[in-house]
Amino acid sequence: MSGYIYAVISILLSFYTIFSNATETFDEQLTLDPLPDGSILSFFNFSIKAEFDSNAEGSLLYVPWLFRQLFAEHNIAKFHLSLTQGFWRTNMWGVHYPMDVPTGTQLLVKFRDAANNSIDSRWNALIHQLNGIFCTSILSMELSMTTSPTLYPEKSAKEKKVWRYGQLSAESVCSENLKAWKKFLPCKERGLVSLLEPRNLLSSNFHSIVIRAERESKHQSGKVAWSLELYAQTVHASREGRPLDATPKALFGREPVTRCHVAETGMILVNEKPNTSENEQSVLNVHTFTKSTSQARGKLTSMIRNPYSHDLIATYVHMVPWQIRLYMHTLAFSCKVKGLKEWTPMAFKERRFSLARDGKRPLLMELEMELPVESVCQVEVDYETAFLKITDYPADANSGIYVPGPILTLQMPSELTNKLNTNSPKDCNTVRIHGEPSLIFLPVPDFSMPFNVICFVFSMLIGSFYGIAMTTSTKLMKVVLKDNEKRPS
Repeated sequence: MSGYIYAVISILLSFYTIFSNATETFDEQLTLDPLPDGSILSFFNFSIKAEFDSNAEGSLLYVPWLFRQLFAEHNIAKFHLSLTQGFWRTNMWGVHYPMDVPTGTQLLVKFRDAANNSIDSRWNALIHQLNGIFCTSILSMELSMTTSPTLYPEKSAKEKKVWRYGQLSAESVCSENLKAWKKFLPCKERGLVSLLEPRNLLSSNFHSIVIRAERESKHQSGKVAWSLELYAQTVHASREGRPLDATPKALFGREPVTRCHVAETGMILVNEKPNTSENEQSVLNVHTFTKSTSQARGKLTSMIRNPYSHDLIATYVHMVPWQIRLYMHTLAFSCKVKGLKEWTPMAFKERRFSLARDGKRPLLMELEMELPVESVCQVEVDYETAFLKITDYPADANSGIYVPGPILTLQMPSELTNKLNTNSPKDCNTVRIHGEPSLIFLPVPDFSMPFNVICFVFSMLIGSFYGIAMTTSTKLMKVVLKDNEKRPS
């Protein structure tokens, strides 16, 4: 009976799509990738594609109305939101593909109408709406933790201040985020999404949920195209040294609940285990750390390893909160080639900076560099923590402040793509690697001292007031006995 009902619904949807001049498809796929250390990467891909006449957007079924409203209200062209718990270990798992994400929350938006000065207000309104939609706490990403890159995610010389990028490394993923993420799928409980239970997702070593959306107007044909991609990925580590089985039952404790009847394709792919002997010596890696000389000063360092016999052109993008003051004259780039013991100073091919402003925007470094053959390079810059006003400290100031990790983008030669620990397409030569976020402690005053002074002063005031009040409002009365009353014994 249920199969008959789903068949009738599918036929009705087909007629509705034909007469509304809209073409919509929904596909879902689960890819299980064994990693070199024995862990299993589970990658869920839910794809919604739509093409329609410009006057038929209201008749779409699969593209959520909420996203259509957000794009129309804020004049958005591209949207990318990721919520990630954990850090992708490139040295253990290889280059992160197909979806590279940093630790914490990342939001990347491309606005149309770049000449309009209202991008700041649109960004702030979007942050408040997303904060409620996904049950997050990203309000601090308004302006103080956002910037407008020109080399990331694509180099743009003409369209300045179109991309807006924000990141919060301390933001974690909870079950409410997953629940809100599922609501954008046509099938919320059937098909592959039934494997994504909060307990299995949050118990993995690395997990991430991603939404990518794009709306494009095709002027030649007069049509509009929507692309909505929802990704989820987890890394389950081997238990007690025993490798895991690359099956949904072994990883998630269950099989998919029936199938999503509106999905045109629903596949589970299992890739072969990579040859670790070939990949051990070819690890492209970025390692970020701090060298602290004191609580107020230190050095921010990123080590980049190029193990290949090719020179690589890389773009290094790093956003630093305004509470960390960088000495830009100390910015240095040096490399140590294999076989040499000394570091050789190198020059940047291009440098772009967006300086920080207290309480308003972070500092952004965009650097283009060349990584020599089989070398280890480092980017270093000295920093000093700012002495803030008492109202500028975060809620938990003693826990420090997170500096998002740098983003390294490389254009790899075609002959090197098959050497990476990745299943990327052969025609995709762009590799993006994220560095670790850094935790820097701020010089924090003794916040308890003002409260102690307040308590002491008010105690003195209350004591003085009580004494004065007692003196002025009370009077000692002498007891007078009548003649017929007896004095108490």
